[in-house]
Amino acid sequence: MIDILLSTFNGEKFLDDLFTSLLKQTFQNFRILVRDDGSTDDTMAILKKYSKLFGERLNIYKDGSNKGFLKSFNFLSTISTSDYIMFCDQDDVWLENKIEWTFSIMKQCEEYYGKNSPLLVFTDLKIVDGNLNFLSSSYFRYRNISPRLALKTNRLLTQNVITGCTVMINKKLKELAFPLPDDILFHDWWMGLVASLFGHTAFLNKPTVLYRQHQSNTSGNIKKFNLYFIMNRLKQGKEKIIKDFTLTQKQANALLERFYDKLSKREIKMLKTYSNLSNYSFFKKRVEILKYGFFKSGILRNIYLLLFV
Repeated sequence: MIDILLSTFNGEKFLDDLFTSLLKQTFQNFRILVRDDGSTDDTMAILKKYSKLFGERLNIYKDGSNKGFLKSFNFLSTISTSDYIMFCDQDDVWLENKIEWTFSIMKQCEEYYGKNSPLLVFTDLKIVDGNLNFLSSSYFRYRNISPRLALKTNRLLTQNVITGCTVMINKKLKELAFPLPDDILFHDWWMGLVASLFGHTAFLNKPTVLYRQHQSNTSGNIKKFNLYFIMNRLKQGKEKIIKDFTLTQKQANALLERFYDKLSKREIKMLKTYSNLSNYSFFKKRVEILKYGFFKSGILRNIYLLLFV
């Protein structure tokens, strides 16, 4: 049995597409755990409609409060009892082989690394607009980033390449990564960092989700990496780049605080260095970035990093 965790908030426009795609999955041994985050539209009515179709495989939790999707996932993780967990966005459309393919890679990882190893599997995505019109066959080509960054902590500290709605984790990783700390950016990023330190990450080079891009996408509205993207980043200026970098430093410090007793001396030094980069001089900052390889994907992103951070 696989538990799928879903946080909903005013998702009436998207939930029919999502649940239809779940009903079409070639692998059906799953349970959906939903926490509604204070919706004021017809989200609850739609959830109740599908509870009749899924029966006991759809469990709905609602307390009327709006806590954000991270707190929703924290709550749902305490409800989950499965050996495997997947994460779902309310505006997803899952391709019919998604669970089957992802679970197959997870089982291969267990055979290779052992069931007691914390494991994370993630996949590529197809990019579509709010009406499911095709934009790109690959998230990674669209963003000009490499999934290999997820394998190394020093690279993943600076840039997330894992998209939560493609992720499957095993119970060992859940036990380490949850509850999610307050000072993190996204659950997928945090789980990837924990897996890179204490376990293993595998990438399936196939799209398994139609990933909508629209203004109300709460888990991260992505932009195509092209000349327009570059010019827009330059317009945003140094302050935006520094602000974003500071948030990644807080996330690194959260790793340090949570796992200090489990980390090697080198890992502690790396996380301390990254967390304190903003306090260093211009020259020392760049020496440490080069020393530890705190690089993003692509030459231009790293030029921004070295120029503005």
